[in-house]
Amino acid sequence: MNGKEDAADAPDTRRFTQQRDGPPQGEEAEWGAAWRATDSLLWNPGDPPAAHDSVETLLPSFPVPQLNKAVLFGLLTSESDAEADYCVELFAALLPRSEVPSDAPLISLVKDSFWDLEQTARLHIVRILERLVKSHGERMHELATTVYRCIFPPDTEPAAVEIARALASMIENCEAEIVSSKLLLRATIIYALRVLPYHRVLNKERTMLETELRIAVRILRESFPIIAKIGRDLFLLLRSCSSIPQMAALLDTLRGEPQTLDPNLKDVLLFLRIPTAREYAIQLVPHAMEQRLTFLLSRIEAGKHTRYEKWFESDFLSSSDALPYIELIVRYICGAIHPPNSVLGSSILQRWMFLGWLLSLARSAAVLERAFLALVYDIIFFVPKQTSIMNIEPTVLLLVHSVPKHASVSAHILDAL
Repeated sequence: MNGKEDAADAPDTRRFTQQRDGPPQGEEAEWGAAWRATDSLLWNPGDPPAAHDSVETLLPSFPVPQLNKAVLFGLLTSESDAEADYCVELFAALLPRSEVPSDAPLISLVKDSFWDLEQTARLHIVRILERLVKSHGERMHELATTVYRCIFPPDTEPAAVEIARALASMIENCEAEIVSSKLLLRATIIYALRVLPYHRVLNKERTMLETELRIAVRILRESFPIIAKIGRDLFLLLRSCSSIPQMAALLDTLRGEPQTLDPNLKDVLLFLRIPTAREYAIQLVPHAMEQRLTFLLSRIEAGKHTRYEKWFESDFLSSSDALPYIELIVRYICGAIHPPNSVLGSSILQRWMFLGWLLSLARSAAVLERAFLALVYDIIFFVPKQTSIMNIEPTVLLLVHSVPKHASVSAHILDAL
């Protein structure tokens, strides 16, 4: 960002997606055009305190949404830490001036295209998240949740682990802001409990694991009344971490002495009767998986679904390390996907059909047991007028429809009950 000469080269040199064939498309093209329009009038990375003054100067000539896009393009294509830090300051200066959430375009990009971006752009997104959580706290919970949900913990490719490591550092650096925000607390504990069972086996990532574990234990011990509002799926998440001694101890405390975590919680059953709200159920799976499941269960006809199921398995459950995640997929389908009557009465692939196939992938007794428990969880703790009937509908239908040809599935459901 060194003025008009550098800006002129932007279409050819500055890209934040991995696509290199042809001209920029979508956000990359739109945001790049906004960046070039502001060029040297906005960019002065050598003088970060001037960010506020730059914004004040440009506001009469450029609408806030255009400046937001320009700044985001500058951030995602930053070539130095100083440049990235300056863009973060610019974005923070714009935040109070926008009538609609200034982070909305970034949330949309992260949700739809995070893994299509260059790795440096992904890391810059974590950088801006940290800065905004520090300055705006709970207001950034949607952005934080969106970034958390980019992580699919069974994915241990170097790029995915690097992002998880950056998120652990962000959580540590923003610990004070997180523990003072109810929504950030809940999003962070769901993320931590999702990733801990998988990160504990990464021998070279002990620092990341220790950070995630320390903060998860602190949240559970000091803020349980707040995070209990997540609902009963919090217990399943904690149970999935029971191979970690500190988590096993917390699970024992919740079962035997819940009042030490919450003075008003006399019996763990009171907690287990709290249904998980959809806003928390959707956080159990990453965006890419949510989009695929929504497509399968709203667009694909039963009888034509086999190749789509294989596609899902290939992308998310092809390794044995990923199979324990079936438990959370079951919980997501039961708690977050509630099809309308137009789908329920159609030839579209139904939830119970997909769940029956999903259970067939569980190749170990432990994974199968946890998957069936997830399936009957809402029935066991069902409270009329609190738990939606749609949470238990696929389990009941699977039980009934499996009797003629797959009686073992029905038997397993009854055993789990």
